[in-house]
Amino acid sequence: MKTLHILFLLVFLPGVVAAQSTWNVPGDSATIQGAINLASSGDKIFVAPGSYPENLDLQGKMLLVQATGGALVTTINGTGNDTLILLNSTPVGTEIDGFFLTGGKGHPASSSYGYDYYGGAVHASNGANATIKNCYLVRNALSTGTFAGVAYAGGSGTKLILEHCVI
Repeated sequence: MKTLHILFLLVFLPGVVAAQSTWNVPGDSATIQGAINLASSGDKIFVAPGSYPENLDLQGKMLLVQATGGALVTTINGTGNDTLILLNSTPVGTEIDGFFLTGGKGHPASSSYGYDYYGGAVHASNGANATIKNCYLVRNALSTGTFAGVAYAGGSGTKLILEHCVI
């Protein structure tokens, strides 16, 4: 009889048995973006100290992305093509914690000049709700046509909190 009850829960209440996953960079994925691609909303991504030359897109997922050694030893160094962290429609509970963020250009948007760039280090839009904390945001988007070189939050319902950050 116990087996039938467990089977019932698995068949009719799959959310009850779903577990939150933890991903480690570089252990489970060589890159932070690779871990984001593998993750589901609610997952945690722990990043070991090091320098990561990438631009991140959280893909609308609610994630905790945390540097295990903190901002002084864990750098996300943009490739110069976009914002470092793109938060598009991310839900409440999304957190980026403990990184040195540098080298972001900003997220491109068409303009009468060709393109303008918004949010060198962080770009939040389309109702995103996220917290960036314990981060250093340094040397991002220092060129013409860039708006909100450090962080940009735009669009209805978008909320971006910078907590305990150095700019």
